[in-house]
Amino acid sequence: MRTFLQVLILFFACLILYQIVFKIVSCFKREGMENAETNTSTYQDYGTNSTDCNTTAMILSQKNAGNIEYLKQQVEQLQGTRQVVMDMSNNIAVLNDQVTALTQQQADAQQQLVGNKVPSYSGTSTSSADTVTN
Repeated sequence: MRTFLQVLILFFACLILYQIVFKIVSCFKREGMENAETNTSTYQDYGTNSTDCNTTAMILSQKNAGNIEYLKQQVEQLQGTRQVVMDMSNNIAVLNDQVTALTQQQADAQQQLVGNKVPSYSGTSTSSADTVTN
């Protein structure tokens, strides 16, 4: 009978010890993945005021799920702008070619007007400036 009581006391002591250890360890490992109350349209800050570690883990997991969904939406929006950027890049390349062609046309027209002959200027020699006195 005495050994039965000792085994029974040991059994209940193990149960109590298990509950204490489980509570301590669950604060660090437990994380719920429910996404029932998250708002995916905006980024959610991670600041929490709760001191209960189970509640804190739940809040953080819900915010993580909401923030992941928000970031996924943002990436999908950026993927849609890739085609717009590529179209603009092609337009800029075409415009650059057109400006280069216009510049060449202006240079050709100027060359036709002026010709290959270098114009001479009169009245710019240094000797005429020396002859003028006050």
